Amino acid sequence: MSADALKNEGNELLKNNDLEGAIEKYTEAITINPSNKVFFSNRSAAYAKKSEYQKAHDDAVKAIELEPTWPKGYSRKGAALVGLNRLEEAKIAYEESLKLDPNNAATKAEVESLKSKLSGPSGSQPMGNPFGGNPAEIFQKLATDPRTKEYMSDPSYMSMLQELSSNPANAMKHMADPRMQATLQVMFGINLGADADGNPTVNPTPENKANQPPPSEADPICEEKEEAKRAKAAGNDFYKKKDFENAIKNYKKAVELDPSEMIYVNNLATCYFEMAKSGKVDNYDDCREYAQKAVDVGRENRADYKNIAKALKRIAMCFEKEKKFDDAIKWYNKSLSEHREKETLATVQKLEKQAKEAKRVSYFDETKAQEAKDKGNELFKKGQFPDAIKAYEEGLKRTADGDSKLLSNRAGCYSKLMEFHRAQKDCEEALKYKPDFVKCWIRKGAVLEAQKQLDNALESYRKAIELDPNAKEAQDGMNRVSSLKYAARNDPEQVKARAMNDPEIQAIMGDPSMRMILEQMQQNPQAAMEHMKNPDIAQKIQKLVDCGLISVSSR
Repeated sequence: MSADALKNEGNELLKNNDLEGAIEKYTEAITINPSNKVFFSNRSAAYAKKSEYQKAHDDAVKAIELEPTWPKGYSRKGAALVGLNRLEEAKIAYEESLKLDPNNAATKAEVESLKSKLSGPSGSQPMGNPFGGNPAEIFQKLATDPRTKEYMSDPSYMSMLQELSSNPANAMKHMADPRMQATLQVMFGINLGADADGNPTVNPTPENKANQPPPSEADPICEEKEEAKRAKAAGNDFYKKKDFENAIKNYKKAVELDPSEMIYVNNLATCYFEMAKSGKVDNYDDCREYAQKAVDVGRENRADYKNIAKALKRIAMCFEKEKKFDDAIKWYNKSLSEHREKETLATVQKLEKQAKEAKRVSYFDETKAQEAKDKGNELFKKGQFPDAIKAYEEGLKRTADGDSKLLSNRAGCYSKLMEFHRAQKDCEEALKYKPDFVKCWIRKGAVLEAQKQLDNALESYRKAIELDPNAKEAQDGMNRVSSLKYAARNDPEQVKARAMNDPEIQAIMGDPSMRMILEQMQQNPQAAMEHMKNPDIAQKIQKLVDCGLISVSSR
């Protein structure tokens, strides 16, 4: 069964709410064709409907990687992020979708809905109501945490919880109660007022104050982060001086002090990139390794998507320097799936052209081109013209520049198949590469003769004779065309029909000034001599004479 058929079955199962079945069908389709964005998008929808939002998110991201300009991929990502309660990121994803599809009403509605929910400072996601969940789950959580479990046997504490469950706004009037402070810490998952054993602290009394340890002078975690920033700043100074070894030492120190910050790791990748570019190291492997590590650290710590895009772009740049264009395009597209940047998009388009040209050039082979030509000639002799055309086309693909003989030979095949327009085009292309190609001029003359373009055919035969006065085929062609022209002159209907098929003659006859000149010549033949002094008019009149549309007699 084809991948599309499996997808269609999945769609039907999804409509019928058979989520497991739908996911199974989409997965089978992806196995057959893992480069189809729609399969990942549909599976993302199924996972979201099944409330498996992380899997839905992963499939949406994959769809974006496959097609960074597809708006639905971003809207699928937004839906999954809403399910994960990552509302700020969801809003960004929906906004990316709107950039690509500004008139999508459903996406606009999602953005507006999220704006109303992002009521925290500067439009951030607010902390929710800690008492708005299932009361049984809340009581279980408080009963198992060492900071609050002892309070559960206190009737006044239980009464306070019951009150807050029904009216959370009353929390403020209990804030002076240390039990309330401990409860909020448990509900929000923080541990600000706990001792080394995790037990809640209370306001110190004269009795227990003396037993408390002295407060620390500084938060060691914050201190390490500040030290990491200083190491990064020192690394930046060395980087500006192109002292990459010392820059690397400082960036590594920053990573040791704060391993959760991806920027420090990405800076290491940048140093190794510059060292490889300047020849100080042999390859770009270290750059790629640190850039990928930066991505992993960034995803783990929910870093800014722009920074993740930057690290992915660094990997792409390594492949570009190595002229591995397909890999470079793949990683640039991954970067675009995180953050659409005009410069990156332009680079992808440039590389796609380069990759196409590199593939074309890699196919050049003069020996195989000659083999294809010989095969085409044999097929031509046997009258197998379509197969001969294929052989000549293969030969043309194998040549760096257009081969005039292959083009002329293909024109011969087209003539035999009575595809005269294609034959004429090939002749003209061949003559661009080899203007003195006598046989091709003769072939062009025959093609034009077959199309009843007698004047143009006569000109082609004349050109062949100019190049080779002994060209018998060209002379025979001239005689044949001249006879046809003479016969046509005695048949006014044929003359008129031929003129109507010749664009050049139609242009002459459609020119109001030329019509006036012809009328003057008809009424006053002496005027013809005056008009013939103008080279442009003389050429047009000669064209009309050659085709037999008019005749000029001398008196």
